[in-house]
Amino acid sequence: GDVYKRQRTYRAVKAQIKMKNQNQMQERLRNLEVKHEKMEAKMDSITKIIQLLQMYSETQEQEAKSIRKEFKEIRRSQEENSESKRLVKYTITKGNCCEKARNARRKSTS
Repeated sequence: GDVYKRQRTYRAVKAQIKMKNQNQMQERLRNLEVKHEKMEAKMDSITKIIQLLQMYSETQEQEAKSIRKEFKEIRRSQEENSESKRLVKYTITKGNCCEKARNARRKSTS
């Protein structure tokens, strides 16, 4: 009976250890699943942040383009202004020269 008792105890202990190991494994699995879910959630929010940053940088790029375009137009209109001023100045100067020449001629003829 002693051997039988010992075997039964051995089997019971073995079964208990097996159960304990299984429970530990299940617990580890659950923990891993929870960690995995948390990681996925983090990845989702990171992805969202990246998308927002991309959208922001695209908006900034568009803004920069429009600012450059505006700047070019302003510079072009300034150049046109200075060109027309130069023409006006040239015309006035030329006119003055002609006027002076005419006056000089009038004086010499009178």
